Amino acid sequence: MAENYYDDLIREIKKNIELECYDLASEMIEDELAMPYVPSKVMQQLESLRKEIKPFLVKSKPMTVLDQQQVREYLASDGEKPYQALRFLKNANIRNYLEVIQDYLFDKSADRMIVSLLIELCSEQGVREALSYWHNGERQIVIPAEVTEIYKEEQFTETWYRLEEILGSKNPSFLNICRQVLVQFAHLHYPRKPEFDTDLLACSIIAYVYKAYGDEEGLSEFLKANDLTLEKLVEIVI
Repeated sequence: MAENYYDDLIREIKKNIELECYDLASEMIEDELAMPYVPSKVMQQLESLRKEIKPFLVKSKPMTVLDQQQVREYLASDGEKPYQALRFLKNANIRNYLEVIQDYLFDKSADRMIVSLLIELCSEQGVREALSYWHNGERQIVIPAEVTEIYKEEQFTETWYRLEEILGSKNPSFLNICRQVLVQFAHLHYPRKPEFDTDLLACSIIAYVYKAYGDEEGLSEFLKANDLTLEKLVEIVI
């Protein structure tokens, strides 16, 4: 199962390289290499890919300033461009782009992950203007400065450590995958604070990963050991 995760990761990195999205490929490589545990074979592949794209990163022009129209176009694009806009906004005075950000947030077709990351950036810069966005078809209003960062949310941190308590240290790759699912799940709800039982949320994430990789035997054993059924679990949509 962990092997499937790493196969998918390497395949996605190579796809980004083929598309000449070298910055995105580099971020994926560095994020994975920063993990506490990476299988030696996978580490060799990642380091090889890192060397492969290094010349292209050196030649790429650093992004300086995007005007409002460019930020609007980047956010509305597919692929790497929305993330390029996010990286730019992180180092810019985001208040100069609030009109563009609000327009994107209030677009019902907006990528929910990008919506979450934009609100998070506004929170980091202490934006006190109210912003409207859509969540599950309902209009929501948030004042970013009053929102706690995802990684400081009590339920997030409790679930992060509860995953390790449940899984132990025998399979760090599986734990890593579960924590990545938690990060995605949290972002797809942010800035809302859905209240789930920590144990139930952690178990639901573990079950989701078993199902995602087709490990029916592992899923069955896990549910039985924890006296759970699929009907009792939190729905994890990534």
